[in-house]
Amino acid sequence: MLGLRFNPVNGFLLVLDFGAGKVLRVDPATGASSVFMTPTVAGAGLQRAHLRQLGNVYVSDSFNGIIWKTGPNGGTPTIWSNSPLLGPGTG
Repeated sequence: MLGLRFNPVNGFLLVLDFGAGKVLRVDPATGASSVFMTPTVAGAGLQRAHLRQLGNVYVSDSFNGIIWKTGPNGGTPTIWSNSPLLGPGTG
């Protein structure tokens, strides 16, 4: 696990599972988890999640140089930004 974010819009605790390359939704009361988002490009290196006012979630993927975007309830993400400057070896 690499990062945690609490989403006040829907009460989800989001956990970045770096090794599995996915974001989990965890119920803070029970600890039960489910997949919130899985990038559609293999070999994701999920580093950080950011939340916005409407509940959209943005997740950086430093292995592929992508910032993924999904809605407040997760699902299949879309590429919000893609640049070699976001990838490995640039920082």
